[in-house]
This record gives sequence, C-alpha cells and structure tokens, in this order.
Amino acid sequence: MSATMRKFQLCLAILLTAAVVLPVAAQDFLTIGSVSAPAGTRVSVPVSVRDVSGTAIGTDAIAGRKIQAFSFRVLITPAAAATNVTFERAGVIQSLTPLYERSHTGIGSTAYLASFPEGTQTIPFVSGAAAPGNRIGTLSLTIGAALAAGTKITLAFDQNLTALSNQAGTLTETTFNRRLKIVPGTVTVGGSPTTTTLASSMNPATAGDSVTFTATVTSGTPGDIGGTMYFLVAGNVVATSAVTVGQASWTTTALAPGTHSVTARYEGSGVYQPSTSAPLSQVVSTPVIAAPTGVTATATGSTAIAVSWNAVGSAASYEILRSSNGLPYEVAGTSATTSFNDPGRTPGTTYLYVVRSVTAAAQKSARSALDGATTVVFTNQPLAAGVPVRLEHLEQLRTAVNAWRAAAGLTAFAFTDPSPTTATIVKRVHLEQLRAALAPARTALGLSAIGYTDPTLTETTRIKAVHVAQLRSAVQ
Repeated sequence: MSATMRKFQLCLAILLTAAVVLPVAAQDFLTIGSVSAPAGTRVSVPVSVRDVSGTAIGTDAIAGRKIQAFSFRVLITPAAAATNVTFERAGVIQSLTPLYERSHTGIGSTAYLASFPEGTQTIPFVSGAAAPGNRIGTLSLTIGAALAAGTKITLAFDQNLTALSNQAGTLTETTFNRRLKIVPGTVTVGGSPTTTTLASSMNPATAGDSVTFTATVTSGTPGDIGGTMYFLVAGNVVATSAVTVGQASWTTTALAPGTHSVTARYEGSGVYQPSTSAPLSQVVSTPVIAAPTGVTATATGSTAIAVSWNAVGSAASYEILRSSNGLPYEVAGTSATTSFNDPGRTPGTTYLYVVRSVTAAAQKSARSALDGATTVVFTNQPLAAGVPVRLEHLEQLRTAVNAWRAAAGLTAFAFTDPSPTTATIVKRVHLEQLRAALAPARTALGLSAIGYTDPTLTETTRIKAVHVAQLRSAVQ
C-alpha cells in the first residue's frame, strides 16, 4: 500500500470518528403555531424563533455573530386546502427596517427572505425565552370553503430553503449543521367558537398612569384555553401576550391624553377559534403638573438605594415607584423633598425607579424617565489603573449584569467559564459577553446604548481599568 493511500485512509478514519462523536449542538427553534378556524375564513398563524442560550449566533453572542437574517419556505399540505397564503413581519422584527426583504407566494407555499443591519436594527431576541420564543411574523391564509370540519392542513418548513444567519451570512443555522430545529404547525378546520372580552384597570386614567388591559377568552368547550392575544389601539397592533387559562394582559404607561379605542383579538389555537372583543373606550386625561427630571438612583450599599431628582415648582410632594425582576412598578414611598432613601433591598438586585410630581390636590404628573441601581458593592472602587484583575471583579460584574437582565424581564446570560476560579484568566470574551449581555437589557428598558472605550476588542487589545470601570458605571 502506498504512503499516499495510507495517509488517505488515516484522514478518512479521523473524519468518520469525528462524525460519530460529534456532540449535538444547542439548537435554536423556528416554529409555526397551530390554530383552528371555520372553513371559508381567513386565519392567522404565528411564526416564532426561540434563541437558545449557547448557540453559535444567538443574541447572547458577540457583535457580528447575532441572528439578523431569515430565509424560509413554508409548504402547505394539501396544497389546494388554502389560498392567498402570505407572511408579514410581526413581534420583534415588526418595527425594524430591513436591509433586504422579499416574499413570494406560490401554489401551496409561501417564502420569505430578509436581512436586518446589526446595531441600529439589532433584533431584540430574548435568549432562553420559553417556547415558542419570540414572534417574528404571521402566516395568513384563507381556508377552503368546501373543507369538512376536522380537516387538518399542515404548514411545514422546507428544510432545504430554511436558515437563520448573521447579517453578513457568514454564519448560519440550518437543520443540516444541527444548529436549527424546525417545528411545523397545523390549521384545523372547525374548532370551538370563543368569545373575547376586554377590561381596563383604570378608566379614566391620567397620562403616565399604569393601565392594565385584561382580555378573557371563554368557550362552550371546557379546557385550558391558550394561544396568543393581540392588543390593538385604533386598529393597530401595539402588543401581544400569551393566553394562559383563558386570560392575557397588557400593561402600559404610554397612552397619550385623549380617548382611545382598544380591542383584544384572540388568535385562536389548535382547539379554539379566533375571536375579537368589542372596542373599549379608554379615556386618558392630561396631567396638570410636570414630571420630575434628572432622576438618579444610586446604591449606597448591598441593601439600600438613594434616589434623587430635580424639583418641580408646583409639586407638594413626590411619589416614588420601584420595579425589580421584570415586575410591574409599585409605590416605594413618597417624599416632600427631592430625595428618597430606600432601605431593605435585596443584595445583587437591580431596582428601577421613576418619580411622579403630586399637587396639593393629589393630582399626579406623568412618570419621569427611569433610572436603575444595582445592590452590588464592587471591590476596588474606584478602580485605578495598575490594579490586577481579580476573580471578584468578574463575578461582581456578572451578578450586576444579570440583575439588569432580570429587571428588564430577560433570562440570565450563559457566560463562558460559568464557574471561574482564581486560576481563571480573564479574557477578551469575558468583556465582550458582559457588554453583549447588558445591551439588550438597556434596549428593553428604553435606555441609550453605552459608548465604550475600544468598542471592538481584538486579540491585541489589553484589558484596561476603563473597560471594567465603564461596565460598573453602566450597572450601578
């Protein structure tokens, strides 16, 4: 046997061995929902992406490796069962502006291709969100009028034309590289009729008030009614919410003064038909006093936070509201001055604060802009140049960043070297991940992006005190 042949056999053996022991990578999910509706009607079906922490190009990845593009084709079986099949953006990509976008509808199929620029139009996926993940769009189709009740129409992705990728298309997730799992959906002809009703927690309300709209779905067929609820203002979708045991809610402080027509539209499920509530007229009045400016929250220890703000001339007092772990704001207290101390907080937690001015007649302003503080006491604070990077520096920042993610309603970030020791060398990826993990939390809370020194870290970038100090400042 020649040396060349032996070398070829050795290489082939290595490849075959690698194929056998290759571990199954974490997979993102692209999912089509399941709904039901009567024959002859038009139905909406959700399409969602679930970003699973640990995937190569999930939103928990560094810049340049985030999911920013989609390509898929949906096949309808039987093809003649539905007509006028379309796909429209919704959810996390509804308000974004794509670099490129094309859709196509054929006989028994529809296709979609789009790419979004990272940075200004980064897709705000929630890493590790519960199934089915974040909504990216809606398949709409008209069910054949002659179809019998109980007929099931299958909606399945063509795996040869389905992929997620970064903006440049240099990294992809497909079923073939095992980084993507595609989940088909169904449309069942028939289903149980439903009725949706809508109620407001405060009507009338003042601009800046927290108003919760609760939609309730009922049916003559008993069961755990689930699915998705759309909330619409003046006919425009403003929010979606999961339906659990027949109920879904939407809380907002953003309604402008005036009278708003609010409706709730239940998308339906594999068992229950869609339905829409009667319009609800929500009245919102204009505040008679200005909101405070300059709200600043600062942790004064591991269990206390100090809040201050600028005075409002006609205010008799101020109402301070607090939120943590993604929960609604609650009244933390009141103050006759422009400061408030909030003791008794939980260590390692981010607390968000807004303040409202209150007149002598108990009339309240809109809410101020928010500010947050984290009850983490940093070692070597302030951090001077020349101080060696220590284990607690990394651990404290990770705690604070994940606390901010919790405050924004996001899941904890899965860091490289999740259990660092004193022997762990702090690397470029550790800083990159801290920045990447914090960014979506600030975006979700409506806060501006952080301007970092050395915004792009390279193999030759030395870790500097300013890199750590800027992250500390962003989370304190």
